[in-house]
Amino acid sequence: MDIPIQSGYEMKSLAVLQGYKKFFLFFTGHKNFWVKGLEILTWMFLPAVVFSGCASYHPRYLTSAVVEEKLTVPSTKDICIMAGSIDHPVLKPIDFDDRDGLSPNEAAVLAVLLDPSLTVERDRRLLAGAQLLQAGLLPNPQFSYNINFPTGGPTEGLVNNFATNLNWDIKSLISRSARVDAASAKQAEVNLAVAWKEMQVAQGARMAVYQLLALNKQAQVRKEMEQLLSENVHRVRQAVMNSLLTKLDLAAAEAAYNQAQVALLQITQESGQQLLTLKQLLGLPPDYEIKLQDNIELMDNIDISSLEQLTASLDTRRLDLLALRQGYKSQEATVREAILTQFPMINLGVNQAQDFGGFYNAGPGITIGVPIFNRNQGMIAFERSTRKQLFDQYVNSVFAARLTAAKLLKIMLSLNNRITASKEAVQVLEKLLLTYRQALEQGYSDVVIYYNTWSSLAQKRIDLILLKQQLADSRFAFELAVGIYSIEE
Repeated sequence: MDIPIQSGYEMKSLAVLQGYKKFFLFFTGHKNFWVKGLEILTWMFLPAVVFSGCASYHPRYLTSAVVEEKLTVPSTKDICIMAGSIDHPVLKPIDFDDRDGLSPNEAAVLAVLLDPSLTVERDRRLLAGAQLLQAGLLPNPQFSYNINFPTGGPTEGLVNNFATNLNWDIKSLISRSARVDAASAKQAEVNLAVAWKEMQVAQGARMAVYQLLALNKQAQVRKEMEQLLSENVHRVRQAVMNSLLTKLDLAAAEAAYNQAQVALLQITQESGQQLLTLKQLLGLPPDYEIKLQDNIELMDNIDISSLEQLTASLDTRRLDLLALRQGYKSQEATVREAILTQFPMINLGVNQAQDFGGFYNAGPGITIGVPIFNRNQGMIAFERSTRKQLFDQYVNSVFAARLTAAKLLKIMLSLNNRITASKEAVQVLEKLLLTYRQALEQGYSDVVIYYNTWSSLAQKRIDLILLKQQLADSRFAFELAVGIYSIEE
């Protein structure tokens, strides 16, 4: 014969029930009551006692060691695993390999994986899940016990008077479905909102890569110009010594060289600050060494005709607009819940009692609130007003998104034309500079004219770099506006 093994929770529950039995028998003095009463108590308190140990308190102290552990950058192997298994409605897994430098897409995924601000956003998912769990819970039944002792008058032959009552508020059962629907839609809203934030961070990281690339290219042009002007100062100084140029020409050459030095220092500083900004977006410490891939090029043209059709259907892709839809759905369920809860409170229960003469009586009981003053009118009006506000907010967001996308299309079209014109101007100046260089070598020109031409060419190159950077910024902004991540080039 197998002997059943009682768990710790079962033994605990039996001990508690035995204690209840002894306690009430002491006051009632009537054992027959427990034939039925103890059975009710068993079904009521046994689950509570058994499951009371499932949730326990575990402290989580905020210490420096815990914080530093959280801020530690994962190993390259772990990053590769996470990048290959990223789960996002828009972003796709990639093969992460930064040994040849960091690409814009690798920077985007790395930012989504490591940016500490996204960890805070993702915690909202836990809160939404807890709210969904809470929405599905029903109130516990209520059990009451009263006992009265005969203390005066002719008490001979009298017994203790007691009464038990078990009731349950069924009003929450009426609105449970609406509460669960509202919490479920709210959870979907939070998930989409977090995904939208991740997409924004990813696009911000890609944009930061191109901005750093543009600054590095500007610094390269400035450095070439600074070196050329340094050589120019030396040549002008020799020419002054040979009485071919005046000291005024030397002063002008030195001033131009000093300006080039200041411009180079400034662009170098901006490049360093942009590198720190990129590290911040990627969730990397300031001393972490990163470099960009050598084959990254600034875009100089975008096919606008292939993008125009994306504007009309952006409300079906943009994650923030989809989140607003879920928020409206949640509010719709909340309005339904408010209407359902206008019904009065209804408590159903059973009663059992013994009077002083030892007679038992039992029967059902019902308590109904009388809805004279409060029929939940204020909450219904509030939730309906909130629903209207969310509807108008969604309509306004769709309108603003379409307008933003249309503006960005115009900006990219303009930048395409300006970049084409700027490239032609650079080519013209390069040919002119070559002509002046040949004339200078043959003695038919002077160094000042050559310097002025080179200065104009360098500025045009910088202007072209800035235009390409603006085009990249506009591209990523347009991707966000229409709810896509990558544009086929």
